[in-house]
Amino acid sequence: MKFTNIENVIHEFYCPYHKNENLTLKHQENNGELIISSENKNYKIIDNIIEFCSLNELQEEPHKLREVEGIDKAHKQYQGAALVGRWNDYILHLRMVKLKLLIEELFQDDVSTLVFLGSGAGTEITQILEMDKNKKIKRVLASDISLNACKISAQRLEKYDIEATIFSSDLDYCPVKKNTNYPIVIIDALHHTPDMHKSIEKLLAYGYKNIYFVEPTNNLIIKLLEKFGLARRMEYSGLIPGRLEIERLKTMANEYQYSLKINTIWEFPADYYRKLFGSLASKKTVEKLFLSTIDAISYVTNFIKSGNSSIVHLKKKNV
Repeated sequence: MKFTNIENVIHEFYCPYHKNENLTLKHQENNGELIISSENKNYKIIDNIIEFCSLNELQEEPHKLREVEGIDKAHKQYQGAALVGRWNDYILHLRMVKLKLLIEELFQDDVSTLVFLGSGAGTEITQILEMDKNKKIKRVLASDISLNACKISAQRLEKYDIEATIFSSDLDYCPVKKNTNYPIVIIDALHHTPDMHKSIEKLLAYGYKNIYFVEPTNNLIIKLLEKFGLARRMEYSGLIPGRLEIERLKTMANEYQYSLKINTIWEFPADYYRKLFGSLASKKTVEKLFLSTIDAISYVTNFIKSGNSSIVHLKKKNV
């Protein structure tokens, strides 16, 4: 991996907090530090990573500050695992089911350059690169709200033959210009925002050509389980994660002139699986049989879009 020269890509970004303001590259006069500047703000470049989102930008949104603190604490505690991407087979299976459906849809378009938002330590990016057998992907723009997570992404991408532009940013304030036409990819990150539907609407309002995302989804069963405290649990940020409402998404897609394609699957949390099967949960035959059953249920219920996780493609109509 090599970092894309900032001078060559600065035209692809706007100031995230003032969309009408273009950016320039300059040296800070007092210490020669390289920064990106708009009319109203300066953004540091730290280890080749553009810091569009710093703690200063999050002062008025306490839960986002807690989100960054939680991410940083988790990565510090499990940095080795985050760096190499270690997952147990159960979690990896569920993740790969989603990624395969995402890639199936994604690779129908020009994917030489992809923009990943809320990409954490870059685990899903590297998994997608591994699945890109024809090496279609030449460049990645990777972003997370945590600068430390971005640094881990840079480390994890080192072994791949791609160019990378890495920047910290808030999902609600994406700095990528819409006229780049790069596909926007978000994997299990929108539900960490205060209101995932408002976050989606901001992306739609800005008019990106193709938006792909994977998110947990509401349905009648989940709503019933929620009443018993079994479906949604408070996270380290103090936020109870949201769930995608498909009907609300359809309304927004229609309002902003997007075509919409949705696949749904069922996910069964690993801790619930262990509680359900007790000592048998560690047996690979039991695990494989259970996951195969979940996959079969997902296949059947996808016809009526009733799973608890959605793989979504929003494509801007020609208007």
